[in-house]
Amino acid sequence: MSSPTIGVVVGADRLSAGLVDDGRVVVRDRVATPVREVWRTLAALVERVLAATPENAQRPDRIGVSCSGPIDYRSGAASPAGIPAWNGFALGPRLEELCGLPTQIDSSAGAVLNAQLDNDRGAAAQAAESGMLLVLLDAGVDGATVVGGRRLRGHHGNAGAIGHVTVDPDGLACPCGARGCLYPYVSAPALEAEINRPLQRATPATIERAGIMFGRAISDLAAMVDVGRVAVGGGVTTTFGSGFLDAARRELAARAPSAGTEVVPFDPAVPSIVAAAAVADTAE
Repeated sequence: MSSPTIGVVVGADRLSAGLVDDGRVVVRDRVATPVREVWRTLAALVERVLAATPENAQRPDRIGVSCSGPIDYRSGAASPAGIPAWNGFALGPRLEELCGLPTQIDSSAGAVLNAQLDNDRGAAAQAAESGMLLVLLDAGVDGATVVGGRRLRGHHGNAGAIGHVTVDPDGLACPCGARGCLYPYVSAPALEAEINRPLQRATPATIERAGIMFGRAISDLAAMVDVGRVAVGGGVTTTFGSGFLDAARRELAARAPSAGTEVVPFDPAVPSIVAAAAVADTAE
């Protein structure tokens, strides 16, 4: 049996950390992501989790991190779009220094994708047969890709991240500084800021537009990588439901009629803390 692991989840809306032992969450804590002092808040959170480790429990020996991208899994740097102050922030090295434990980071979608392949036989079989793009639409927009049963990381670990694919050159401004990226059309904070109301009160027109823009983004990737399935999850997907998915399917079919790519919702196979902790075992 392996030693316990600290799992850390960094998102634009919340920070979570937990002690995971053999796939079971022993200790868990979380806080809202602050506008300022994000690192100080995260460090205090991780220290609380370490301090709460039961006296009779084995001490953790490594840390796995799931962070909204872009990330650099080799250096441990993170530049999450929803945390502007973190531009190339040395997240992995800072956690190693704080805790004295080896640390590995991955993108949010990458961590979830790995967990799906490890814990969902159906997803693993589908990915091995025809490839899959997994996308999370929540406070951030993240994606990860598997082809031939193997994860495509790319140079930094962001292969499949579609948040900044251009879907309308003259479209909405994006926090990255560009215009017309997918991000402002399908991320929860950007949508709520634009419509000035909670996602649950979005109009059918807003939901359909989000689906159309998502369909445009995935049509490009479907054509380039030739995946058979796009699995999409996260709070935006759950809230917008079938209206969003149907619009995405129509747009994808119109733009890539020969691809035959299906768009399906998915539920995570394991809690996000468990998926993050498992990242510690993916170091190359």
